[in-house]
This record gives sequence, structure tokens and C-alpha cells, in this order.
Amino acid sequence: MEPNPIPLKGNWEKGWALDLNTIRQDAKENDLVLIKRTQIGEQLYQLKYFGNTKLLQPLGNIAADFISRNIMQFGLSVIIPAPPSKLDRSFQPVFKLAQHIGKKLNLIVDFDYLLKTEKTPQLLDIKDASQRKDILEGIFKVKDDRYQGKNILLFDDLYSSGETLKAITSTLKSEGKAGQVFVLTLTKTRVNR
Repeated sequence: MEPNPIPLKGNWEKGWALDLNTIRQDAKENDLVLIKRTQIGEQLYQLKYFGNTKLLQPLGNIAADFISRNIMQFGLSVIIPAPPSKLDRSFQPVFKLAQHIGKKLNLIVDFDYLLKTEKTPQLLDIKDASQRKDILEGIFKVKDDRYQGKNILLFDDLYSSGETLKAITSTLKSEGKAGQVFVLTLTKTRVNR
């Protein structure tokens, strides 16, 4: 499985999604929507919604290989996984994937540094970009400035509007005084909201 990297623009230094999440969506007569996903998109879907943990290794390996070829030369110090929006999920795929990537690349994965101060609704359901931005205002905090001047990889599974990653990047830079922040997501939605 080869990635099809897509550059992501934001307040970070460089960012990428490894591929689109879907190829197309077809509406049927009875309002049933058929979704055709990319290979990475389908594997992420199976991991995230059906708990198919056999897909951790192949997805993690693709991400680690991409990081090794495209981001490691920037002197990464740590991987920070984006906090999940759905806290009641017993299995957090972003955390497990980040853990796999960290082991493969011999990088620290810090699960406790970035704090989400309030529960937020699923942002995928909110179409209005300004509303998303308002919801995320002041939501993220960091514990301290342990990564002051250090380069960070911010990792997430899905890029939709980018508002969450932008809010986190702002926090890492302003409160955490991070050096450079790089972003990697497994997939990107076809349309930015």
C-alpha cells in the first residue's frame, strides 16, 4: 500500500495527509449512501469503527516510513497525538498508531503533555468553519514548556477542516514554546469544511 501524500496548509511548518479518505460517494435511490474509500481510508475505517487491530501495524508502518523519508531530517523530538474527540471509546486508534510509530522510529510519544480542557462535540458533524473555530477556542493547554525550542510531530487520523490541528499548533507554539510543528494525518476528507 503506497501513500498518496497531500500537502496540508496551516499554521504549522509542513503538513501532510497520507491519502484522501474516500474516492467517491454515490447516493442511491433509497437515500443509502455508498462510500468508496481509498485503501488507507478503508483500513483506518476498519480500525477505528470495527476495532480491527490487525491494521495497526500496516497503517503505522506506512506512517513511520513517510515520517522517516520526509520529516525526520527536521530533528523531531516527540510525537504528540491529537486528543480524541470521542473519549468513551475503549480503544483509541490515534494513540495506538502513534505508539507504533514512536517505537518504529525510536521517538518519544507523549500522551499526557497536551490537555483538552473540555469535551467537544464531534466536529465532523459541524459544517460551519467559524463555529468549529469557536468551539475550539481555548480548549487545548500544555502541561509545561518541556518541549521549548523542540520540533514536534502532531499526529492525527483524519484531516477535515484543520481547525483542531490549527488550535493545537497554536497552543504548542504559544504556551509550549515549541520550535517547529509538523503535522501528519493518515487521511484527509475530500472537501474541507
